[in-house]
Amino acid sequence: MPMSSKTYLFALTGLLFSLTARAQDIHFTMFDMSPLTLNPALIGDFHGTFRITGNYRIQWPTIAKYKTPAFGIDAPLFRGLGKNDWISFGLAAYQDKAGDEFGLKKTSGWIGGSYHLALKKDGSSLISIGVQSGGTSRSFDGIPRFQDPSDPAFPGSSGGGNDNKRTFADINAGLLFRNALNKEKTSWLNMGLSLYHLSQPNSALGGGGGGTGQTPGQDKQNVLINAHAQMIIPRGDLLQFVPGVVLHSAGGNFEVAGQLKGEMLINREKDFSVIGGLGYRVSDAAFAIFGARFKDLKVALAYDFNISGATSSTSGIGGYELGVSYIAKIYKKPVVKPVIFCPRF
Repeated sequence: MPMSSKTYLFALTGLLFSLTARAQDIHFTMFDMSPLTLNPALIGDFHGTFRITGNYRIQWPTIAKYKTPAFGIDAPLFRGLGKNDWISFGLAAYQDKAGDEFGLKKTSGWIGGSYHLALKKDGSSLISIGVQSGGTSRSFDGIPRFQDPSDPAFPGSSGGGNDNKRTFADINAGLLFRNALNKEKTSWLNMGLSLYHLSQPNSALGGGGGGTGQTPGQDKQNVLINAHAQMIIPRGDLLQFVPGVVLHSAGGNFEVAGQLKGEMLINREKDFSVIGGLGYRVSDAAFAIFGARFKDLKVALAYDFNISGATSSTSGIGGYELGVSYIAKIYKKPVVKPVIFCPRF
């Protein structure tokens, strides 16, 4: 007997929320609106000609001033080996910067592809595998406030080890499973797992041997594990619920977040919907999501309410996040051969 939507939801929520604590690397509250930084297997996982996504996040503006813009474009380009399989390619880039006058900046760019394998002839179940490869640049601007500027092992020092920038190659991989939960294919379950920084490159700054006995710095990039799940649960023709959970893990640290969004169709003729939702990031923040969808254009804004131990330092201000997604659908018009009627004599 197949599992119901509620059974799937409870099982996935229990699995991911059993893991707690904090994570490293970038994260977005609206993780589903930045698919190419979440899982390479999501490249081309949509119905359309191409997709453009953009995100901008500002976190803790009163102290660290983290700013994270991200951009992605992907498209399903070729038919796969099977009749219902397809191959997709995409580009993704992001920048993560902390501070203004003294800024630690990380910029990454990837090119990737994915293969989508249909497990059933009707397209109701599929598995996808994706990979990304690219480069990352890490740099530090200015002289550190809390370190000795003459220390050659610290970036920005005057001791001869002024290695304020490092560039290294990177590789990511991911899997995705998608399955329809009803015959009408209006209810879906998506589950994915991805691994970022598989090459574990050395991202250390400074320590370039500027002083006697100095050795090159070592700061191996931890493998980032992303596990995510999302469901689409329709309630009639006008309303659908979209619960989701995401786990980030790197270097033994964890971050878990869950959210529940709702989308209500307001104007059927114009295909216009409003979006709203709430979520919670364990031991860190509660957040609210507001947005709208007009046909294939979706725009949403999220705000994090900081509830962690840093509440006093941040004056209770968490993070702001903007997400935009557009799916273009360009189809060839069918060529209809003219029909000539022969009159009867």
